[in-house]
Amino acid sequence: MPARGENAGPTAAQVVGEALAHSATTLHGLEAAVRGDVPDSLHQMRVTLRRLRSVLTTFRPLFDEGTADSLRAELRWLGGDLGSARDVEVLHGRLTKRLAEEPSELVRGPVSVRLDGALRSEHVSRQEAAVRVLGSERYAAAAASLHAFLRRPPWSPVARRPAPEVLPRLVIADWERVTRRAAAAAGGPETTHDERLHAVRKAAKRARYATEAALPVLDAEAGRVAHALKEVQAALGAHHDAVVARLRLLAIADDAAAAGEDTFTYGVLLAREESAAVDAEAGFRRAYRKFRQLSRVNHSGVGS
Repeated sequence: MPARGENAGPTAAQVVGEALAHSATTLHGLEAAVRGDVPDSLHQMRVTLRRLRSVLTTFRPLFDEGTADSLRAELRWLGGDLGSARDVEVLHGRLTKRLAEEPSELVRGPVSVRLDGALRSEHVSRQEAAVRVLGSERYAAAAASLHAFLRRPPWSPVARRPAPEVLPRLVIADWERVTRRAAAAAGGPETTHDERLHAVRKAAKRARYATEAALPVLDAEAGRVAHALKEVQAALGAHHDAVVARLRLLAIADDAAAAGEDTFTYGVLLAREESAAVDAEAGFRRAYRKFRQLSRVNHSGVGS
């Protein structure tokens, strides 16, 4: 991954500062949309929060020691609180669509009513909780901390060096982290396989966002690595959604059984999610092979 402009160009602080400022502006612009429950706004806010955290984490050496930690912790809290509403929204839509695709003869009992009852009201309550979070004193304090951090970033001496000297090695460290986690997932016990794949997904997100932040001073081929990481992330996201859907379907089926309802259709839906998980993992393997090939080529070009 040869860098552009080895002897000139922006400092590391300029490149990373611009990425952080862009995400902060996006975050602020999404507040009204989330409060109004605009479709996909909550998802976009979570993505923006992850971008901020990823950049702060990967490029930690650019800040004075420990100065970004409290901000990262607050962004993690905010992402977690907002995430629960989005997760239920996605799950409800997924299972509703899955049920609608089944032949009528395979739908037995009040499955649709039970799914709606279990998930729709939960989404509403969690959406209301997300809005309360955005109106809380803690959120206001977190937003003020982010603004203050970006107004006068606590740059370390490393941040004043040319970006092509500093950023590529930090990005590559994230690529290597994805590789280590993928190897652990491949060799791990079956009981923790899903959790290990989820860890790969989180590493891929961080690596992708860091790569995209540093693209102004990376070789053009690094963009292909970022795209491959996006494909890894998407495949593992589909796998995680299937795993979550399976677990929730089991719980809903138990409630249906306790109420004396026919649970046949829940078994059908579970089988669909099992198949979806298998397909998603196969998609991950294809995307990961592409990422490994591209990252090895770009890795060898650092500093050339």
